[in-house]
Amino acid sequence: MSGKIIKSLILPISTSLIFVFAGLLPVAVSADNPATFETVPGTSGIELQADKSFQNAYLTYAPSTVPVGDSVEMTYKTHAGEDTVVTAVSSDDTIAKVTIEGRKVVVTAVSEGTAIITVTGSETDTYYSGTAMYRMNVVSQRNSNGGKMMKITPPDCETVYYNGTAKTPKRITVDDPAEGALVRYGTEMDNYTLAAPPKFTEIGLHTIYYRVIAYGYITTTGSYPFEIADRPEIKDYINVRIEGSYSYTGSEIIPRLNVTANMTGTILTEGKDYEVEISDNINAGTARVAVHAIGDYQGEYDGTFTIMPAAPTDYEITFGACLPSSSETIPAETVKVGNRTLQKGTDYSISYALNPESPFGTATVDFLNNYTGTVIISFEQPGYAVNENDSVRSWKKGSEDGIVIFANGNVSKYLKTVIDGIEINAASVTGTDSTTVKISADDLKNMTAGNHSVRIYYQDGHADTSFTIVHNWWDDTTTLLLIGVFGVFLLLLIILLIVTRKSKKKSL
Repeated sequence: MSGKIIKSLILPISTSLIFVFAGLLPVAVSADNPATFETVPGTSGIELQADKSFQNAYLTYAPSTVPVGDSVEMTYKTHAGEDTVVTAVSSDDTIAKVTIEGRKVVVTAVSEGTAIITVTGSETDTYYSGTAMYRMNVVSQRNSNGGKMMKITPPDCETVYYNGTAKTPKRITVDDPAEGALVRYGTEMDNYTLAAPPKFTEIGLHTIYYRVIAYGYITTTGSYPFEIADRPEIKDYINVRIEGSYSYTGSEIIPRLNVTANMTGTILTEGKDYEVEISDNINAGTARVAVHAIGDYQGEYDGTFTIMPAAPTDYEITFGACLPSSSETIPAETVKVGNRTLQKGTDYSISYALNPESPFGTATVDFLNNYTGTVIISFEQPGYAVNENDSVRSWKKGSEDGIVIFANGNVSKYLKTVIDGIEINAASVTGTDSTTVKISADDLKNMTAGNHSVRIYYQDGHADTSFTIVHNWWDDTTTLLLIGVFGVFLLLLIILLIVTRKSKKKSL
């Protein structure tokens, strides 16, 4: 806890004098200017005991010039334990009286003059001890009214670590006056020659002394501690970088790691300098990497890397056979990548395009999840055929019966019958695991004599055959008409020959 003024009196001053004394330097000590008696609280000595460690001791800030009747509070600071016993003695109790409250030292200004307060702290086992001194310059209320008390805040005890370079303590903060104060620093009491806090290079507790002068204010001096500690052994941190890109292989993916020391850039060794834990590193997606420093290094790393789906190049897709007599139109497929058989719905999806016009259909395979890409491949559809031995292959015009064609396709897959490229809607189709197609005489009677092609369509293929239409001369009206015309022509020809022969005889 910083020392504080319990009471202060302010004497109004003429602002017109500010410009004259804005750069005022320290003036000589005189009875008329008691404010220039400078007091420097803080560490003034360390008591060492033979074969014993020592503590660094200091007092928190307190103003050096105090009017009669006011008190200041200081706290004895040390690196020792909480059981430190603090005692304090004034060099003159008639000038400054001391009371102790734990580690708090309260000094009350009794009468004009200067008193030295010696504060000692010691452990109960006397292992540690330390001494700090504070000088109080007590002035009368009249003299204290000759200047306003400054408001100064020294920095808290700052500890920095030694690294071989000079360290500069923080500056004090002058809150009042807000400007115009002349601040000087030093490394010794009553020697204020530096415009900035001095620099230190040695390990240990140091004291910075300061003096602040401003027109209309009581000149104030003080000190504050600054510590340079021996840096404890600090382990270097690790830097981790995941390198490379990775695709699904079906096995664990072990990423390539670049692990280096943060300060030196040294490439570190797994098992000696760090340990690695990898998870979720088989399937496509996000895998996790945890790196834990060991040995001479410290630090943790949690990172991720991406496993991309594989685009198969060594795939094999085979199809089972669909029998013509089966009601199934889609064959069973087997999809492999390398030696691994893929699972339908998990590793791939498949769709079929049947082609009644061709012996082949097409299958589209879309790879999923751990795989990526699309493959379009043809497959052989069932081989449909007509039973030529049982089918009626010929039809005579005028016959009341039609023709019958037997095919080996399951009737559930039947689509249509086409003769010479024209669909026959009136065809009668029966059967179960085979197809019987009957073409009526009404569909045949208007067809010309000769050969006619027939194609029976199924969802996944077709069967081809042909049949012949022949003339029934006696039942064919056109044929009879032609015979009649030919007979009349022949009769007329005979008559013409007879008439011609008779005419030749008469002429003889």
